[in-house]
Amino acid sequence: MQEGDRVISRTVARSDQGPRCRPRPVIFLLFLAFLIVAADQLVKFVMLKVLVYGSPVVIIKEFFSLTLVFNTGAAFGILRGWRSLFIFLPILTVVLIIILFFKSRNKKKLVVSLALILGGTIGNLVDRIRYGCVVDFLDLYFQKWHWPAFNIADICICFGVLLFLVRLLRGKEPVW
Repeated sequence: MQEGDRVISRTVARSDQGPRCRPRPVIFLLFLAFLIVAADQLVKFVMLKVLVYGSPVVIIKEFFSLTLVFNTGAAFGILRGWRSLFIFLPILTVVLIIILFFKSRNKKKLVVSLALILGGTIGNLVDRIRYGCVVDFLDLYFQKWHWPAFNIADICICFGVLLFLVRLLRGKEPVW
């Protein structure tokens, strides 16, 4: 047995779980982002067929409805009418996420947060390109207080940003 063979033997001997088949982080990132976009677009497609604009469907009385809303602005409807900006910014976000991913692809939790943000961003970007606005339909409220309507892509973006910030604030290892 040659020296190189011993190194291989030691490596295999240390692995008591057998060969490990890990998906490459880039495949995981793209797969998770694709699932988010697909789910977001499918649910929006159904909501556009089922809901009527301005006619909420109450799911939990005085708390949750499905209400079709067309958001031409940013989060919470601010900056309405800036369509070009809201197409450019998501594209810039996608580019920045891809750059950050390649600088940090060995950090699993970071890849999950980036995939959530990427999928949500692309889901809303598809709406802006197809409809000129984002389709929102989830409506939380209590008595007369209403949270602005949102969608699955928004939820993914929020959770992705939250995971990213938690990782950044913990400071165990650099994000990039």
